[in-house]
Amino acid sequence: MFPAALAIVVQTFPLSERGRALAAFFGVAGALTAIGPILGGWLTQWTWRAIFWVNIPVAVIALILIAVSHPVTEYRPARLDVRGLVLIVGGVGLSVFGFQQAAVWGWSSPGVWLSIAAGVVLLVIFVLVELRTPEPLTQVRIFKVRPFMVENIVLALCMVAFIPIFFFASMYAQSSPGRPSRRSGSTSGRASSPGCNSATRSGSS
Repeated sequence: MFPAALAIVVQTFPLSERGRALAAFFGVAGALTAIGPILGGWLTQWTWRAIFWVNIPVAVIALILIAVSHPVTEYRPARLDVRGLVLIVGGVGLSVFGFQQAAVWGWSSPGVWLSIAAGVVLLVIFVLVELRTPEPLTQVRIFKVRPFMVENIVLALCMVAFIPIFFFASMYAQSSPGRPSRRSGSTSGRASSPGCNSATRSGSS
């Protein structure tokens, strides 16, 4: 969702206004990144189902803003890459399923490794198919651009370290000091890495 939202901002605003639009975009994104764990802590203290309900007013506000702004969309007719869609859904689904079931079946289970291996194979086939598809689901050739490739690697490593902080910091705050979820959410919010946030913003822009 983040790359799609960023692409919408870039397409909607002309070059002269794009800097201000991106500043507002990343400012809101950064503020919500800090507010999210705190709000999540309070909501889960009430009921864990609230983390799903909170998306409803956000979606309603987004739909209203879209209706008011009347954004101009440039349509480019193209065929749906069904092969690529099936391959990437199968590859990602099997890979995630294998890692998820490792906690249940154990890492010694053949099913875990078969799921992960099948997912990786499907993803490799997906890349090969996309290279030969006239209208691909994903333009994988863009990764040949070295700056783009390096930025994605840096951002991926940064997110690997950054995102789990929210989870492990809140779990530690509840299990070790015995804090309630609303206070552990505040702890994980303060534990977020500003370096990763800056890298994400500068890399995405």
